[in-house]
Amino acid sequence: MVMRSLAIVLLVYLVTCTVSLWECAWSSDEYPCDGVTACSYGCYKDACWSQCNGACAKTGNNDICNGCKEWCYVNAGHDDYAKCRVHEDCKKFSRNSCWSTCTV
Repeated sequence: MVMRSLAIVLLVYLVTCTVSLWECAWSSDEYPCDGVTACSYGCYKDACWSQCNGACAKTGNNDICNGCKEWCYVNAGHDDYAKCRVHEDCKKFSRNSCWSTCTV
């Protein structure tokens, strides 16, 4: 019984740590959050941006953002900034590569 309780506590701890690593840096009340990459994204000055990993390291060999408030304007896919009016316009570009420097 003690081993089972210990296993449950360990499992809850691991899930809690994993979830906290995968949270977007900006509140979802402010900007949308990509639930797969854990990257915030949105529209700023008519161009789409996405959270990125610049000075802060990635959480391994993947594309998951690590919670630092770093961002970049994203490429529209044709060597130009992705244009927008509202945050929702940027969802289709949110996983594109940076078209500007990743900055704080």
